[in-house]
Amino acid sequence: MATVNSNAPISEVPETVRVGLVLSTIPVEKDCVGVSEDGHGINFTSGRNEEKKLFPFDQVVTVDNIQSLHPELLQPLVDSISSSSNGALLICGASTEKICTLIDHCIIKQILANVFSHMSSQVKEDLFISVSFLQFYPDGTAVDRLSPNRQTLKLLTLPVLGRCSSLFSVAFEWKLHPEEVGSEICCSRLQLFSLAGGASRADLRGVNPLVKVMEQIPHGATTSDKLLPHLLYEALTGNSQTVLIYCINPQGLLDDETPSALTLAQKVRSIATKATVVHWCPRATEQQIRDNIMDLQTTIMSDGENEVHNTYKLAELMHNLQNCKSLDGEQQDRESTDTIKYLQDQLRQEMEEHIREGKGNVEKIQQRVARIQKLKEAVREETQKIRVATEKSDFCQDVQ
Repeated sequence: MATVNSNAPISEVPETVRVGLVLSTIPVEKDCVGVSEDGHGINFTSGRNEEKKLFPFDQVVTVDNIQSLHPELLQPLVDSISSSSNGALLICGASTEKICTLIDHCIIKQILANVFSHMSSQVKEDLFISVSFLQFYPDGTAVDRLSPNRQTLKLLTLPVLGRCSSLFSVAFEWKLHPEEVGSEICCSRLQLFSLAGGASRADLRGVNPLVKVMEQIPHGATTSDKLLPHLLYEALTGNSQTVLIYCINPQGLLDDETPSALTLAQKVRSIATKATVVHWCPRATEQQIRDNIMDLQTTIMSDGENEVHNTYKLAELMHNLQNCKSLDGEQQDRESTDTIKYLQDQLRQEMEEHIREGKGNVEKIQQRVARIQKLKEAVREETQKIRVATEKSDFCQDVQ
């Protein structure tokens, strides 16, 4: 039976984004950055006028104790995923190969291992996992590197690759009550953003996309027509528990990047998200999509305006309907397959007994033969159900 982590309930009240700072080197006295006494802030000293300022954060670590981020900042993300909610981790400022490797090994690899360990221990059956890896180019275009339909991969030169942001997503789906027909589906998603560029507009690597999104949040929406800003906006304002990890160079005395990065990270810390448990019912959702399709078809027939937009929207609804039917159909297919296996086992036992006993009481033999015939018919009926369902699914895909 599938269960969720009852020991880590998800609060459905707004919660501010938690922010952790990673210092790329251990600060010394001459550096512009130092760790506060409580370990939850940065003391910044300007290299121009020696002005001092305290930037409070949830946690500050160096490269030597980066693992300490897990209990305080990252474990709540793992709990969020296993409790059927969404989580997002944003990583900024990792500009050197050494820091990138450290982040990948000590943070990305560890949080993925923890999430998969939690999910596999709690959901014992029918756990559906999907992954995607989006790479965002400086011009705003995006490619899913794990898509089987992608074009042939092209070799990227290092300067371009160093300016590419990326998003690795893992989505989990499982039945809330697997023993019930038409059970609700639990959903959770972990998004791991790796954002390129600097917090200062003068940075040679380009501007971090987080800078532009933070400028648009006070206006209630993002005006960009690119994919990455919309995904970031949703992670910072939508249904998600979000954490930001920012890598800072303590030795940045004369440039604007360090104070800009500290200011940006502190602004993100003031943003509130609301993580809620995500459940949905395939059959109820299917009916809702059907109703929306009928309403949209009526609109298209009676209203000549926005015809192109409505046509695209109709195609999207039909695609969503097919996905919903496929998910429900896959569950029905699994149930039918289990039924066939059970019937075949019963049929084999009856036939083995019939062969082993051979001649005997005529009445018992007739009863056994009748049971064998009924089992054969039941197997044929279940097999036919799967065949018809498969043909319907193939037909719908051909029509689309």
